[in-house]
Parts: sequence; C-alpha cells; structure tokens
Amino acid sequence: MAKKKLKQEEKLPDEGEILAMTGKVDAAEDQLSPIETLVGIVLRPKITFERMRDAAVGHWWVVAALMFLALTLVTIAQVPLAAEAAGSAGQSQTENTSTAQQLSEEEQAQVEQMQKIMTSQAVLGAIIGCAGAIGIAIGYLVRAGFVFLLGLALGSRATFKQVWRMAVWTTLPDVLRDLVGAIVIFATGSSNAPGLSYMLTGAEVSAHPYLVNILSAVDIYMVWSLVLLAIGLLVTSQLSRGKSAVIALACWLVTVAFALGLTAISQASLNMMGMG
Repeated sequence: MAKKKLKQEEKLPDEGEILAMTGKVDAAEDQLSPIETLVGIVLRPKITFERMRDAAVGHWWVVAALMFLALTLVTIAQVPLAAEAAGSAGQSQTENTSTAQQLSEEEQAQVEQMQKIMTSQAVLGAIIGCAGAIGIAIGYLVRAGFVFLLGLALGSRATFKQVWRMAVWTTLPDVLRDLVGAIVIFATGSSNAPGLSYMLTGAEVSAHPYLVNILSAVDIYMVWSLVLLAIGLLVTSQLSRGKSAVIALACWLVTVAFALGLTAISQASLNMMGMG
C-alpha cells in the first residue's frame, strides 16, 4: 500500500507543470507594460515585437496618444505661420480682384469678412487639427490593412490584431519627427523644409511639386520606420527577410503615391480657379 501511494504521489504534477501545460507561464512572461514596450521598440525592437506577437495586450494606444500630442503641438506651432501666409495670399488675391473688376462697397466688405474668417487662428487651428486627426486614424487603418493583406498574399500567419498593433508601433519615428518639428518652430519661428526637399530652391519647389512630395518623404525618420516595419513583419508575420523588406518598401511607395495624388488634385483645383 505504501509503495502504491508513493507511485501516485510521483505521478501527480506540481503547480509549475500544470501552469506549463496550460500555457499560463508563457502568458505571464509575454505581458508587456506600456513603458517597457515603448523603450523596447527603440532599443530592442526584434525582441519586443516577438513578445508583443504573443502578448494579450500590445499597448498600441501609447503611440496613438503620443501622435495626437505631437499633432497638438505642431498645430499650435504652425497656426500663426499659416495665418500669416493666408493673410498675405488673401490680400494679394483681393488686390488682383479689385484691379480686374471694380467691387462695390458691400462686396468688398464681404471679401474682407471672409478673409478674416479664413485667417483666424482659431479657424485654422480647428481645420489643421481635425484634418490631422482624421489623417492619423485613416493612416493607421490603411497601413495595417495594406501590410496585413500583402502579408497574407506572401504567406503570413499573423492575425489582423497582431499586425495592427505592430504596424501602429512602427510609426513611432513619425511621432518623434513631429515633436522635433514643433520644437524647431517654437524655437526659430519658422518651419524647415521636410526631408530632402531642402535641397530645392524656391523656384524649383514651385515648378516641381511632385518632386517636392517625393523628396519630403525621405528622411532619417522614414528609414527608421521602414526598418521597424521590416523587423515587425519578420517577427510578427514570420516572413522571410526579403519578403518583409519588400512589404515595407511597398508600404512607403503607397504613402508617396497617395501624397502625389493629393498634389495632383490640388494642382487641378488651382488650375480650374485660374491660379495654377
């Protein structure tokens, strides 16, 4: 009897074995805190993406919150510059209109009232802020959706949830770009040309708007973001390095193509109004 009891006791698994069999140990190890994830993406992206892939929570809202904070600072910094530029453009347009045709006092008052509204810092701030917030949300959705679908086509085994939080975290360099840009505007009172577009002269910027878009999309933050995306795809979607790099590059090309499309629409609108 004593021997049978000993054998039964030996067969009983301990608490650690039970946790290992149910997967609770792995789940506990894969828990990431928001700060740990933020620091990890900067210092150890591959290890962090590996842990994030199997974690219950990816804390993608941290990047979104930081992005909206950066957007707020950029908006506050840019509004005075935008108001000044809009005022100058409006005054020039009014002078041209007055020269081309004689306006009545009532029409002149309406034009001036419209200019006051369009150059109001409150109005410009609301427009820039709302447009930026909508752009961020759409950008996250398009980025994650494009990466997910193209990854599936190339053999990805990741879920959309896994790809979503990975894709959002890879936009962390964009947050830093906006924060640095806001600091520069606050410090100098002017904004620098984005990316490599600083190499162009004023005449070249006016003559080649599409080239400006392409060069504006090339900077150190873009390279960092693409590297993070390639690493994230390699780990999260379990694709080869080549496929991960191809998807990351394709994502950047889609972003540039979208910017070029907006420029084309803007140029067409200006031509229709006789301002192109």
